[in-house]
Amino acid sequence: MSKLIYANFYRIFKNKIFYVEIIFTAAFSLFIVLVNYSPKIQASDNGVYLDDVFFNLYLCLGFILAAGISLIVGTEYSDGTIRNKLIVGYTRKQIYFSNLISAAVPSCMVLMVHGIITYGVGYFLFGNFQLPLEQILIALLSAFLVTMVFSTLFVAVAMNCSNKAVTAVVSLLIVLGITYLSSFIDNMLSEPEMVYESIIYSGEGIECGNMVKNPAYVGGLQREIYEFMDDLLPTGQLLQMYSMKFTNYVYWPLYSIVLFTGITLVGMLLFQKRDIK
Repeated sequence: MSKLIYANFYRIFKNKIFYVEIIFTAAFSLFIVLVNYSPKIQASDNGVYLDDVFFNLYLCLGFILAAGISLIVGTEYSDGTIRNKLIVGYTRKQIYFSNLISAAVPSCMVLMVHGIITYGVGYFLFGNFQLPLEQILIALLSAFLVTMVFSTLFVAVAMNCSNKAVTAVVSLLIVLGITYLSSFIDNMLSEPEMVYESIIYSGEGIECGNMVKNPAYVGGLQREIYEFMDDLLPTGQLLQMYSMKFTNYVYWPLYSIVLFTGITLVGMLLFQKRDIK
C-alpha cells in the first residue's frame, strides 16, 4: 500500500488545486488577522486578543477541504485510476485507505498553514493567547481531529461516486447542511430561560416589564440531545471554538474519533460492494 500512498502524494503535490487551497488558506488567514487589527482599539481597554481571531477561519474549514478533496480524489473514476489499481492486484481496502491517508495529510497541512500564519502574525499584533493552555491544546487537537473527520467524510463520498462534479456538489451540500444544523442548535441553546415580558424605549430611557419564562427556551431531555449534537457534529465543535464556548471541550476529541471510525467503516463497506466498470 506504500506504493499507492506514494503515487497519490506525487499526484496531489503536482496538482494545482492543492496549491490554490494552500494559498487561499494562507491569504484568508492573513486577511482575518489584519482586518481585526486596529491600533486605536488595541490602545483602549477593549483590545482584541489572539483568541478572538485564531478560530475565525474554522467556520470555513469544511468548505475549503470539501472543494480540495472532492476535486483531487474525485478524479479516481474519471481517469480510470481505480480500475487500473484493481487490475494490477491491489485490494479495494488498500485503495480506500491509501486515498484516505493521502487526503488527510494535505488537509492537516492546510490547517497547519492557517495556524502558522494566524499565530505568527497574530502574536506580533495581539500578543499571546488569553485562554488557559489546556483549552488551547485540546482545541487544537480537536481541530486536527475534525479535519480528519472531514477528510474521511469527503473520501467516502468521492470513493462511492463516479462523477467528480457530483462528488464536489454533494460534499459541499453536506457541509452546508451540517453547518446550518449546528447554527440552528447553537441558536436554540443560546435562548435564555427567562426574558422580559416587554421592553419599552422612551425619551427617558428603557423600561423593562416583568421577567417571564421564555417559550423558545429548550430544557430537559431535548436540551441534553441538542448539547450532545452540538458537541458531536464537527461543525458544532468549530462553531463553539469560534464563539469561544468551551463548556464540554474535553469530550470533543472522543466524539471526533467515534465519527471518524464510523464514517470510515461505512464508506469502506459501501466501496467494497460498489460495481466498478
